[in-house]
Amino acid sequence: MIRICEQCHKEYRTPPSKAKKFCSHNCYFKYKIGKECPFKGKKIGKHKSHNLSEEGRRALVESNKRRNWKTPEAKEKMKNRRKPAWIFLRGRNNPNWKEDKIESQRNIMLRKTVRYKEWRKAVFERDCYTCQECGDKKGGNLEAHHIKSFSKYSRLRFNLSNGLTLCTKCHKKTDNWGNKNI
Repeated sequence: MIRICEQCHKEYRTPPSKAKKFCSHNCYFKYKIGKECPFKGKKIGKHKSHNLSEEGRRALVESNKRRNWKTPEAKEKMKNRRKPAWIFLRGRNNPNWKEDKIESQRNIMLRKTVRYKEWRKAVFERDCYTCQECGDKKGGNLEAHHIKSFSKYSRLRFNLSNGLTLCTKCHKKTDNWGNKNI
């Protein structure tokens, strides 16, 4: 369908389903300048850069290219800008922070390390894969026990003399099994 632009009065083609009045966005915005905006009740004006001459626009583009955000003044300005509240509530500053929970998570992660697995295997081999309390030799039933607590005595965690092979039943009877006396 051939129509005539309401701004520049040129002919342009458009599908019949589209009820366009302008040939381009430029014509639309030129038409709108000075008219009242139905949403805000203000007159639509030109952007500052629209009022510049070609030479002024080039100067504006060049000044934007020359801006250096890595200068000490710019860095200081960026550092002092207002930060969102959630930044100050991270980590230990958060009211929901639980030191014990973090420490227990670290202990769990330590038990998954190669060093821990090697210590455990060394304890089993030293004790001939036998429970040192009842003499049980079932492989899937054995556990490596820390004589001095794993969480309290961090220096003794991987010390072979701090380990003991026990079956599950005997291990549950110990003083520090499952953080009983911590």
